[in-house]
Amino acid sequence: MTDNSPTGNRQFRKTRRSSWRWAVIAAFVLLTVLAIRYWPHIFWKIAERRLGPEPVNAVPTTEMPPTAVPADWKTHRIDELEFRLPPDFSLSEKQPNPKLVIFDIVVASLIMPKPSDVSEILAMFQLDKIRPEASRWTLPRLRLEVYRTDSTDFRWSMTSGEVRWHAFCMSAGRLIRLNHVGQIETNFREDIEAVIEYSDSDATIDWQRTGGTTWGYMTFTGDFPVKHPDVVRAVCASLRVVDDDVK
Repeated sequence: MTDNSPTGNRQFRKTRRSSWRWAVIAAFVLLTVLAIRYWPHIFWKIAERRLGPEPVNAVPTTEMPPTAVPADWKTHRIDELEFRLPPDFSLSEKQPNPKLVIFDIVVASLIMPKPSDVSEILAMFQLDKIRPEASRWTLPRLRLEVYRTDSTDFRWSMTSGEVRWHAFCMSAGRLIRLNHVGQIETNFREDIEAVIEYSDSDATIDWQRTGGTTWGYMTFTGDFPVKHPDVVRAVCASLRVVDDDVK
């Protein structure tokens, strides 16, 4: 039998207010737990919208096939780096920048900076705070991981650490990716780690001494690397750091 007395009504209202209060508390606790669990995910989705709508696609990567260096190629040395080139590559008469070295053939050029210390570049990314093991990687290996990452890789089921790494590859990784790269080949050896980045208009060998900080790159311009990838691979295979005292 329903109690419609003033006392019964007051008790009903009190019970209803208490139920609402506990429902609000429960909802607050649930939202707090979800916010703690998913704040990196939410933060990244907000940041992703600010970066723009253009998707970032993973670039196909393969291991560079074993490549022999022809015996008639000439040996060159730029500071600590020694490498070999086909006989028709010659040092350009025009060297407009003292920090760059240019080799020419009839249809293309090879442009490369002198080897440098990559420590400051890698330190800028603060990889030890994002993915500790990545702080020991070479820049070519870091590039490879960035190229392998796709904007569609994001999942709400990711751990916080996985989200932070994905966010790094999508944001700071824009500084590492070269434009219009459509194919990556890797050549990781005991002495040098290198990636070859192929586009429609050039190819770049990005290299670093394994276990050290000496780094550089070599860019083949024009459609030469597209028509002669075997030459690019052989140059990559010939790279070596010659000074034992080099970093």
